[in-house]
Amino acid sequence: YPHFQDDLETMIDHCRKQHTQTFDLYGFGMGGGLVLGIGYGRTEIRKIIADTPFLSIEDLEERFASWEEPMEVPFAGYDKNHEPTSAVTGARGKNLKGVKLIVGSNDLLYSAEDYKALQKSSPKLIDKEIHVVENPDRKDNFLVDQKTYSNILLEFLKD
Repeated sequence: YPHFQDDLETMIDHCRKQHTQTFDLYGFGMGGGLVLGIGYGRTEIRKIIADTPFLSIEDLEERFASWEEPMEVPFAGYDKNHEPTSAVTGARGKNLKGVKLIVGSNDLLYSAEDYKALQKSSPKLIDKEIHVVENPDRKDNFLVDQKTYSNILLEFLKD
């Protein structure tokens, strides 16, 4: 998990140096938590779309513990400042204009209710509407209705 943080930081640095000074981030699941936790404070990031992000490593482990076959979450080396719940209460990047949260209606770990506290921590940046994908069988949220999902993202990314 700490290596995922390093990977995202490296990707952001590369894009800034090689391509453009500001850009948007998208992540799903673990990637959703990473783009939110790391991207929130970076000056290069303009908008963030986080589909089913984790909130914190501790919270994620608690949720996994309730499963019949719990998953292990490695804590060693993970910078807690880059967890979404910590990041959104800290300093935001100067170019950050908005955050969109998405979750599936039958997600095993999170619901829109779980993200409301996160939204309240940063109400000016985190979009008021947490988009819930009606997802009866917990597929990847994009695959349920690709056209609608894409339209929601495109609408959010407009300036």
